[in-house]
Amino acid sequence: MKYKLLFFTIGFLPLLALFSSCSKELELNPSGNVLTVDQIKEAGKMDVERADVVFKGMYGELKRLNRLGNPRLHYDFGIASIALMTDHRTDKMWANENIYNWYRSIIKYEGANETSSIMEFVFSTYYGIIAEANKVLNTVAADDDAGKSYHAQARALRAYSYLNLIQLFQFTYKGHEDLPGVPLVKEKMTREQQIDNPRASVKDVYDYILQDLDYAVEILKDSVPRQRYRIGGIAAYGLRARTHLLMQNYEKAKDDAEQALYIADVVGLKVLSANEAKYPGFNDINEKNIIWGIQFTPDDPVVKTDMASFESMMCSLKYAQSAPLTYTCRGHVLRKINPDLFNQIDPSDCRKTWWVTKDYTHGLKYFFQKNNVSDAEIPTQISIIQRDHWKNQDYVNIKFGPYDNNPGARYNAADFPLMRMEEMRLIAAEARGHINEEDGIKALETFVQNRQSSYSYKTVKKALNQNSFDEEIYRQRAIEFWGEGLTFFDMMRFVFPLVRANEASIAAHSGPAKNANQGGYPTGARFNLEKNDPRFLFQIPRVEILNNPKVVQNEGGEKLKDMW
Repeated sequence: MKYKLLFFTIGFLPLLALFSSCSKELELNPSGNVLTVDQIKEAGKMDVERADVVFKGMYGELKRLNRLGNPRLHYDFGIASIALMTDHRTDKMWANENIYNWYRSIIKYEGANETSSIMEFVFSTYYGIIAEANKVLNTVAADDDAGKSYHAQARALRAYSYLNLIQLFQFTYKGHEDLPGVPLVKEKMTREQQIDNPRASVKDVYDYILQDLDYAVEILKDSVPRQRYRIGGIAAYGLRARTHLLMQNYEKAKDDAEQALYIADVVGLKVLSANEAKYPGFNDINEKNIIWGIQFTPDDPVVKTDMASFESMMCSLKYAQSAPLTYTCRGHVLRKINPDLFNQIDPSDCRKTWWVTKDYTHGLKYFFQKNNVSDAEIPTQISIIQRDHWKNQDYVNIKFGPYDNNPGARYNAADFPLMRMEEMRLIAAEARGHINEEDGIKALETFVQNRQSSYSYKTVKKALNQNSFDEEIYRQRAIEFWGEGLTFFDMMRFVFPLVRANEASIAAHSGPAKNANQGGYPTGARFNLEKNDPRFLFQIPRVEILNNPKVVQNEGGEKLKDMW
């Protein structure tokens, strides 16, 4: 069986490589631990087994099931689960207290201590990806385009892992450069070196990330993966844009984001239009606005579990009798938006349809229309889903559509986006705003007017009493990327506080200060936090400190109590 073209480049640039695949294992006997390209191509068969299996295994780590070896831990399904965890640590997402809510301790800031299995899961997930990336670097020689492409993708994925780790285990780059970051595990390290490996400084971690991304950009350039679960040039530029934005290197962040947009535009990737964005989606990484994501198939172990998957935890539309069990519609654990944020979204903004209340059901109407339900039947269907499947809960998300856009699909196999075109547009706008604020405002307005045609930055700034451009960038990103695991990182890099309820809603006992069934945070999660509170940081798992005694622990803090 021939393997599809992995990468192509724009215009008349040379093709990187063609790979093939077959079921018979090649018996390769390299002289050392590194495979040469000639050995990989033995008998005219390129890319099977030792090199490509390791390479594919690296990407498989992003959706690995049961990393901790306990099948009863249904949050243990990879990067998409960590995205849910980080979003639950913000003031934008919440869910009811329920024994079926696997993120109930995270939302209360109780699951981030050194003895928590959740912390072990997070830490080992990212370091597991790093280990597989290092394995690729140690297995495949970078002596031609194919080998270099392997190395570039491995180093980009390693950089992605370190970039997320450093934001979880330490405060943002500026002002914290000399603080302890995370241990750097490099491909040539011995076991002895790995267990005698203190936390590198924040600066050293970011420098290492940029070294990897500089290499990835140099090699991948304008390459575009046929399969978007793999990293190409656009994603490499995008990851470097994220990094420079965090470091406040605004010129470089702008240049990288705009280069990613340029390449993407040439190959037909686009931001979703308002008419396209109003429907539930974000479930197929082959959509025109997805740069990079995690692809799930019915054969994946995560999907075969039914319950331990992102779709089971997030999709509120998997309600048909033929659908597998989900924690949302069957367990009634629905992921919801903070009412204060929902109320800030203009009714003409197409993104408001991503959430549903008893009085605002536009998104459900669009979903049923797309699924060919008659207009006469739609009110009945809306009533059934809200009453029977959602138990009359409000502020429910329907942003993430079911697999194959079918509420009765037999698999919970919806994909998960890791990088979208919209992010590059917003990075470019933010970076421009820090170089020249008027430039940034224009770029932001151009983007948001694709969601809400009447949008005016100055009008919103006055209405919401905002003090800075960053506040509106943060709000727009929180709406756009809700549920995608970016908002906690944004809160930390902007050095903003956690505000789950404002003073007015607390005093009036409204909005997020209400009873949890009506639209408020559950008991134990009703608190705000000042910026740079040490409880924002994850603690290093105790098992890591036992194995690597030079690692110092984050401070932590007292258990939080409800404020209302």
